[in-house]
Amino acid sequence: MTIDKKMEDFGSMKGDEERTGTFTITNTSDSVLRIWNIVTSCNCTFASIVIAGQETGTFNMTMHTSGPLKNWIGEVPAGQSAALKVTYKPKIMPVTGPVSRQVTFATNDPKNETVEVSIKANVL
Repeated sequence: MTIDKKMEDFGSMKGDEERTGTFTITNTSDSVLRIWNIVTSCNCTFASIVIAGQETGTFNMTMHTSGPLKNWIGEVPAGQSAALKVTYKPKIMPVTGPVSRQVTFATNDPKNETVEVSIKANVL
């Protein structure tokens, strides 16, 4: 698998704003790419995956992710792509200044068993 970037910079944003970045995950193999265990590093950061036009519910920190999503496994067909959407909502965990948050997920790609992407922002 490949991913188009590992970091999205949201720049300066107000504490009551929210921003979403999209990371494109491409299955470069001849078999199904499986994605699971999507976890965010903070309760203020949310993730979802779009595969073949179908968007999942919202993933968060393990303790805050709803029951059905805890065991969710997505399948990206060979040669296809999925979109990982990462949304940052600073008002949930108010901070100011430079912030970095992560989203990790597991795959069945032996070269990318665990993938981490980051977002960063300067909260005003």
